[in-house]
Amino acid sequence: MARRSHAIQKIQNNLLVLLKSKEYNDITDDVRIFLNRHTLRLTQNGYKIFKKHYECWEFEHPPNKAGQLIKLLQKMRFPYYTTAKRIVLFSEQDAFMCRLAGPDGWLESK
Repeated sequence: MARRSHAIQKIQNNLLVLLKSKEYNDITDDVRIFLNRHTLRLTQNGYKIFKKHYECWEFEHPPNKAGQLIKLLQKMRFPYYTTAKRIVLFSEQDAFMCRLAGPDGWLESK
């Protein structure tokens, strides 16, 4: 688990460096981009920032079962944002699979 947490923190840091290189000067230490240091799930502020700079795909009927949310936390390698009514993916490959199999089928295959 510690290895996974370290990998997630490395991905988060790389993404923040990329955002800062896009001259997005509003990113400071007090702006929360990610929900926590152990996930790539975005906060609402993070979602707004990423949406300005990266292509994203939105799906209705997001994963809402506890097991599905845990799978997202464990398996995702790209940022994502989820609410009670939708999931937004920032990975074209994940978006393709989600559209093809539906959110439930996509998560089961991850």
